[in-house]
Amino acid sequence: MKQCTLNRYMLTLLFSSVFVYAQGSNGSITGTITDANGASVPAATVEAKEKNTGLVLKVQSTEEGLYTFPTLPVGTYNIVVEKSGFKKLTRTDVPVNTAARVSLDLKLEVGDVTQSVDVTAEAPLLEATSSEKSSNFTPKFMANLPLFTGGIRSAQSFVGYMPGVNNNREMSISGSGGRGAEVQIDGASLIIPESGGAVFNFPGSEAFGEFKLTTGTYSAELGRFGGGVQQFSSKSGTNDFHGALFWYLRRDIFNANAWQNNAAGRARPKERFNEAGFAAGGPVWIPKVYDGRNKTFFYVTLSRDLRPATISPVQDTVPTAAMRSGNFAELGTLVYDPATTVGNTRQPFPGNSIPASRISKVASNFLPSLPSPNLGGFAFNYAFVNQSAVKDRVFTYKVDHNFSSNNRLAFFHTMQNQDTQNITAFDGPLGQGLGNNFQKPFNVRANHDLVIRPTILLHSTFGYSSTIQGWDNPAQRGFASKVGLGVPTDATPRVVFSSADAYTPWGVQDGKVNNGGQNNYTYHFNQTLSVLKGKHSMKFGWDIRRLQTYAFD
Repeated sequence: MKQCTLNRYMLTLLFSSVFVYAQGSNGSITGTITDANGASVPAATVEAKEKNTGLVLKVQSTEEGLYTFPTLPVGTYNIVVEKSGFKKLTRTDVPVNTAARVSLDLKLEVGDVTQSVDVTAEAPLLEATSSEKSSNFTPKFMANLPLFTGGIRSAQSFVGYMPGVNNNREMSISGSGGRGAEVQIDGASLIIPESGGAVFNFPGSEAFGEFKLTTGTYSAELGRFGGGVQQFSSKSGTNDFHGALFWYLRRDIFNANAWQNNAAGRARPKERFNEAGFAAGGPVWIPKVYDGRNKTFFYVTLSRDLRPATISPVQDTVPTAAMRSGNFAELGTLVYDPATTVGNTRQPFPGNSIPASRISKVASNFLPSLPSPNLGGFAFNYAFVNQSAVKDRVFTYKVDHNFSSNNRLAFFHTMQNQDTQNITAFDGPLGQGLGNNFQKPFNVRANHDLVIRPTILLHSTFGYSSTIQGWDNPAQRGFASKVGLGVPTDATPRVVFSSADAYTPWGVQDGKVNNGGQNNYTYHFNQTLSVLKGKHSMKFGWDIRRLQTYAFD
């Protein structure tokens, strides 16, 4: 068994001024309060109330009339401003999207505070406090755009709809190289260290409400990435109970047969894709025990992928009966004898046939496990049907609790269990499939907001992500010693042919063997302190990450 462990640590100290911006997946609202003549209005009370959860936050304007809500959960807010000597101003339906920075200046009219001015229709809000290049995907789009192509849907698939995104073998954003992006869920990184930094398992789609893609002129928190920053916000419960049941399916009977299959007289490949599950959310409410309306909320989802059979016909290349005995006359390309090497030249075997005495015992021992052709010719002469069966489950839940208007906590947790069985290219020990393999991703996110004073706010985020994966290929167990190879893993090695015969390779592509695996762990903790003083908003913070990968075969 071979083992490899890699640890990476990153610590970043952040400082920014002029404006206080949103942190992680939360949004922010900032602006200036003035009177009818444009003079600043200090010490005005500004209240933001989320329409669906009843969350109420209050701040005061500075002596220069500046106010800021630096970290607001995604939602729609009503803004109320009160100041003695002025009419109460109410601004309704202010949307705050993922990591959005809303600039909202408010003008008060002279009058009694018992009088009110309601603003229900104005020009669209602009994000005027940042030069970031970004795009938001709203809940409406995420709910209505087609996404199911088989398996459990992934919210990360929506990134492909955004401008500047190119999907080839690996996703490229604004011309960046592959695996240069950052992916965050609720403000904490989902990136794992394996293969240079990637996300192999995104926890479904049903648990997420919207996301933001930033592609340029990054803020201090996001400046270390060159391949775009994807920020996803998990859904939260509201004061009303909501639920959903869903079932997505694909069947071969719904598909037209491919032209190649029709020409060869083959039937449509069998296809069985299913994703079924539910989502539910609302206030935590226990009759006569606890009423969590306006205070405690939950949101839970379950998605199951059941694919009892996925098959695909392929045509491999295997040695003919003559080639198995060493006769390559039908190949049409000379086979040279290495024992006749003189300088830079060799002589071909007589009749293009390798004598039986020259064929190694190891090569001969491979032959009983290699199937014979079932089609004509010496290329693509073996018809085979690849098979796979998948069971996958993603469970998520989120709890939001408001201890008070100045102290709130959000906790998000996802668990996935994916089991796959596959047979690829060949049956038996020379197959290219991993056999039995599993992946068990696990994610935790915690966000805490504490309003120390109306002009000072502390935001903390903790994230933990792990991807546990393993494989077990019993058909390849002990095969190396069986054929006479002395290798530490004692399993089928990867055998690739580069000569003119172009045989289909033997063994698993990545060299995976029996009883192997790789575990990845990402720890992420960051804090920001937002301070409002006069005309200035200041933000201080730090960010630390530990990434670890552990591989074994």
